[in-house]
Amino acid sequence: MKVLFDATCVTKNKAGVGVYAANLLRELASMPSSLQLFVLAQDDDSSMDFGGRPNVRTIRVPAKIFRILPFRFLLEQIILPILVLWHRIDVVHSPHYSLPLMCFGARRIVTIHDMTSYNMPEFHYRSKGFYYRRFIWASAHLADGLIFVSHSAERDFRSRFNHYRNDSWVIHHGKSEAFRANLEPD
Repeated sequence: MKVLFDATCVTKNKAGVGVYAANLLRELASMPSSLQLFVLAQDDDSSMDFGGRPNVRTIRVPAKIFRILPFRFLLEQIILPILVLWHRIDVVHSPHYSLPLMCFGARRIVTIHDMTSYNMPEFHYRSKGFYYRRFIWASAHLADGLIFVSHSAERDFRSRFNHYRNDSWVIHHGKSEAFRANLEPD
């Protein structure tokens, strides 16, 4: 199976979604070689390079262009679908609300972290809130599967979109190795 993971939303200074995406990619990259993983990433973030593994191919895009939201939108809506065709991708995973509207037969999986762009729009830049709301709506209608990071996120989504066509799963964030009990006395 060929999976394209769109990591272009991941910032160099990772927090929240970036940490989620980086850790998920690390785990996916360590899976058996029956999974071919294509990582679409910005070229200024070396932590998104998993190319040393035989089943992973990193596709780099210029960050100085595609870190700008309108250009990243064009990347997602035009270039990503071309990559899907070119590499015969089976599944596209978008870890940050949005998805390519056309995917030429590839299944689309989207992670929904929360519904704050709807429930608390004052905490978002107006342009980003508008963008997220449109793509959360599109995910409800076009995605083949939705991953929610909590039951709360799923409930908030269902309260707004009670009739959506996709499969959904609640998959909680994992625990990093950095968070383990110190068993030695001080």
